[in-house]
Amino acid sequence: MKTRLIVSSGQYEQAAITVTVNHKTWSGLCRRITQLEKKHAVYGDNWAGWIKARVALADADKDRWWDNVVIGGRWCSPGNGWLTEHPDIEESMHMTYPELKATLGL
Repeated sequence: MKTRLIVSSGQYEQAAITVTVNHKTWSGLCRRITQLEKKHAVYGDNWAGWIKARVALADADKDRWWDNVVIGGRWCSPGNGWLTEHPDIEESMHMTYPELKATLGL
């Protein structure tokens, strides 16, 4: 199965890309998400340490993209929201892993 994801990284300024990942199982998709979070992590200043990249399920009709004139590239507001393991956080746009699983029908 192929799944399109958005990966965004940065501390103050964000840059995002769309990637297509191949996986056969739900655990395989979760493993790829974790790999992308680590691969695109950035080292933050002011003792922030490593900041994992954010990942979202791509949706060409709902995603909103803008040019980032400060650092180049593009930044994104995903229509499905950023994936989170903590649904209680106060972000207006997020998607939990159970919601991702249900959306993909896995």
